[in-house]
Amino acid sequence: MTAIATLAVFMISIFFVIHPVTVPTPRPIPRIPINLTTAPILAIALLWAAQCIDLTVVRNGIMGIEGVKPYSIIILFFSLAYIAITLDITGILQAVAFWVSNKGGYNGWKMYLYFYLMLTLLSILLGNDPVILSGTAFLVYYTQVANLEPRAWVMAEFAAANTGSMVLFLGNPTNVCISHD
Repeated sequence: MTAIATLAVFMISIFFVIHPVTVPTPRPIPRIPINLTTAPILAIALLWAAQCIDLTVVRNGIMGIEGVKPYSIIILFFSLAYIAITLDITGILQAVAFWVSNKGGYNGWKMYLYFYLMLTLLSILLGNDPVILSGTAFLVYYTQVANLEPRAWVMAEFAAANTGSMVLFLGNPTNVCISHD
């Protein structure tokens, strides 16, 4: 019965992550959001209150057991995202992207190849997650301005980011789990 309740709460949590809602309250706080940030925490609290899980399970989920350390992956992701955001704020990524687009000129194949190479090099340095986070927004803007079909560009970005990040084990959190002792 505990497994069924846990699965039901998990599915409800996923539903609210995908379709967030706000609950009105009569208090000074106008609304309580149930979304990506609150639904998983509420689900854990509900499962703990219903005694489906205990605090040891919650602690092991954060601190890890038997060599798997989830917090180290989160710290790595935040560090790489911080580097990507810093490079984006300083304008370096935008300057490189404009240099690549100017270098490609009006030749679509050259421009496509240069963007692929640029994203591959950035993925080697930063990892795939930060490159996809910052590169997707740029590619959406770029393809709208240039009146291009974005699907091929985004697929090239994903391929370049994932293959480029395989050079270093830090490029992908899954690789960190595998290589971590």
